[in-house]
Amino acid sequence: MGTRNPATIAALIVLLGGSLVRAQTLTLDKLAYTSGEPIRVVWSGSPNLGDRIGLFRARSVPRAGDKKVHPDLWEHATSPFGGMAFTTPLPPGDYVAHLLLKGGPATLTEGVRFKVTYGREVGGIGTRILVGPNDPGGQLADPQVIKVGSTFYITGTYSGAGGYIYSTDDFQTVEATRMEIDTTPWPYPYQHIWAFEVYGHTDGTWHGYAFDFDRKGLYHFVPDPDPKTAEFPVLKWKEKELLLKGDYDNRVITDGQDMYLLTAKGNAGHISVYCQRMRGPGELDPDYKPHKIMSQRNEKLQSEKRNVVGAMKIHECPFIIKVTAPGGTKYVMSYTVGDYGIRDYKIGLAYSDVLIPPRGTEYTKATMADPWNVWGTGANAQEVIYLTQTQVPSWPNYHAAGFNRPGSGDIIEHKGNHYMVYHAAAPLQMDGMVGKRGYGSGRMLWIMPIAFDFTGPIHTWARAELPTDGTVEPAIWPSRTTYAPGQDIVIHYRHAGQSLWDWVGLFGKGESNDSRLSWNYIHGGAKKVPDGWKWERTNYGFSGSLTLAGGLNPTGDYDARLFFHGGKNPVAARCGLNVVKAPNLPPAWSKDAPAAPKATANAAYSHSLAKAAADPEGNDLSYSLLSSPTWLRVAANGDLSGTPPPGFVGVNTFIVGVTDGNGDVIEATLKIETSIAPTD
Repeated sequence: MGTRNPATIAALIVLLGGSLVRAQTLTLDKLAYTSGEPIRVVWSGSPNLGDRIGLFRARSVPRAGDKKVHPDLWEHATSPFGGMAFTTPLPPGDYVAHLLLKGGPATLTEGVRFKVTYGREVGGIGTRILVGPNDPGGQLADPQVIKVGSTFYITGTYSGAGGYIYSTDDFQTVEATRMEIDTTPWPYPYQHIWAFEVYGHTDGTWHGYAFDFDRKGLYHFVPDPDPKTAEFPVLKWKEKELLLKGDYDNRVITDGQDMYLLTAKGNAGHISVYCQRMRGPGELDPDYKPHKIMSQRNEKLQSEKRNVVGAMKIHECPFIIKVTAPGGTKYVMSYTVGDYGIRDYKIGLAYSDVLIPPRGTEYTKATMADPWNVWGTGANAQEVIYLTQTQVPSWPNYHAAGFNRPGSGDIIEHKGNHYMVYHAAAPLQMDGMVGKRGYGSGRMLWIMPIAFDFTGPIHTWARAELPTDGTVEPAIWPSRTTYAPGQDIVIHYRHAGQSLWDWVGLFGKGESNDSRLSWNYIHGGAKKVPDGWKWERTNYGFSGSLTLAGGLNPTGDYDARLFFHGGKNPVAARCGLNVVKAPNLPPAWSKDAPAAPKATANAAYSHSLAKAAADPEGNDLSYSLLSSPTWLRVAANGDLSGTPPPGFVGVNTFIVGVTDGNGDVIEATLKIETSIAPTD
């Protein structure tokens, strides 16, 4: 994501001076980066508020008129000149940076080529995307990792006739191989399976497990055509049997000679992790009663509560790894919490001293007291701590600067270090995310180092080793600080929208968060907008703008406030704006001295000044006489009347005025020549 660097911008101003807004330029702080290292960009001459900075794969540079090519990462250029840092880790490769014209892929600058190489973090593997949007099967979800020999293989969720199996020896380069999975038991349009997992049995045979689109049960797959002779990696699978009806989210684990199946089972509107013993790869042990090994801690805890009314909270994708700890070992279970709308996913950890806890006991989740009442449950409530979350900025391990909606984490050990392979979406717009909402759009395969330390409180036992180059805070700001009554109000936002329920509201300055005047979700969709005001979302991605068409009519001071996840506390970001009456544009006389016909002494006189002045704003005008001779009357509509006495023969000079009622009277000199009445 992008962060502004005031020092960089100031230096740029001194260096370039007045040329900043005349020429379009784009520069990078260097031309080679390690994966996860911030990429700093400085631009100048951006002609439009909606222009963007885009980072493209070198092979995917946009051409004129090609609207199907999207940058791997992008951010708005929010001023004619500025600087930002992209902190979302890019996969190794060759890239090109461009300044892009508002509303399309047209480039405003020559491309700046740069290279991203392997990271230098723990074990040589840094947090980054393993399989990106331009790679085969680049939106893999629910990754399942198996190690065969020295090679790691990754499978996951697939649609239609199958997907890909990914292989890597070092997590630096990843190869994708097409894998066919027969999904004919689930007819179109739901030819879809979730979380395809591969298991190698002790007898040398290979087996697959997955659950169907409708979550009606777990299925057992075998190699096609001959399950007994197939060699790994198996590239063609067929469904053999329904293994378990109703449950879903499979994970096979072994403990010596014992084989277990971990599943997710609905329980009073929520889903807990259950353990089933197996007699073999395709047979459950009927003598073993399934028992719960992890569930929701407390219905009252907001950190685990339903995300929205009617949405089922789920604990899914359980994975268990054995980790060395002081005085023995710990079994670490990684799991995902979220809801069916793919909103606010986060990865949690739970611990046990044994692989399968005795009946009546469960894995213990990492928790921490909430002294600031961040979740609203109450001060010092023991809320759940997640390894990584992008839901609440003020709660630990908020990593929205790097990725969004993390889930389905498998922990692996490689060369003495631990890593998590997981799915997540990028926090910025990427190819495949344009215009899509929810349901996993844009989810890709990631890896990040994990450090274990069991000497402190339980919520510190595991830590994601993520880049720490500064903190990216959410921000909102108005397109201008002062608006006229009824003028459209544009609110820009940055680092927001990780949740579909993030929202922006307008409030009277100093009013409570319950007293919003108008509001909408960042992603749109508010069903009730007061007084017919209409919010319009102007672009996609996690930086953009919202327009309140029609603005605000009462003059005064207002606040725009950003909130996360549908809540009213805390305020994630705010900005102020004013609605003031526009300065009045006064009327003007068409000539410095308005003309008038001659008058005759002792004869009634009439004329009109109605067309002698005009108001640029179309306001009604009022005329008046500001000085004598007193024989002349000036009506408010500009009509002149009166009878000049004989003593006023000659040129009579009057000062007349006109006003629109919103400002000073504008004076003009009116001369009327009076002649002697003719005699018989």
